[in-house]
Amino acid sequence: MHFTAKYYPVLINPKLNCIWINIPKNASSFMQKLLQDNGWREPDQSVVKKLITSDIRKFAILRNPVKRWVSGFAECFMEQPGIIDLLDSEDFLKTVALNPVFDAHTELQSVFCPNVTNLEYIILHSYASAQEFFNNINQWMINEGYETDVGRWSEPVNPSSNDPVKHSINIKLKEILRANSDFLNSIEQFYSSDLGLINEAKRI
Repeated sequence: MHFTAKYYPVLINPKLNCIWINIPKNASSFMQKLLQDNGWREPDQSVVKKLITSDIRKFAILRNPVKRWVSGFAECFMEQPGIIDLLDSEDFLKTVALNPVFDAHTELQSVFCPNVTNLEYIILHSYASAQEFFNNINQWMINEGYETDVGRWSEPVNPSSNDPVKHSINIKLKEILRANSDFLNSIEQFYSSDLGLINEAKRI
């Protein structure tokens, strides 16, 4: 089962020659603020389909699918009572491994860019720290002719730690993935198409 969004949020630049496609859990809030601060706007939904299939340049942020899944799972289940204890159940993990998609945050990244032409992927977690990625995106914006002060942010908030339950789930899942190779292999296999995208993606 897949939870495919009917509408893919996009922003278009002031010159109308570049489009950002939002993939949830891939620095979405950060990118939206950065771009909107530089004049990018959301086009009317009635023209989005035509825009994403046009020859206009487009880009989207990719993230390591296992790391993204951990973050997405934590966000999806952070209000579920007893989820930490449930993660100790081997039967529960086997059920999750059969289909780890629960919402848009755990959906395959490729699903958010169907039939998109002239698309460039940029990797989120190819750096030692989130700050390095933010600095590189900042430099990319400058190279593209935009103004931004994001490079002066010293400590961006890590969303995985902004809720104690979400943070606990995040840590627990990472421990499970390190200790349970079968479970890790199942998650990697499910998201193998996303791993393929990363191998072809641009590293800024």
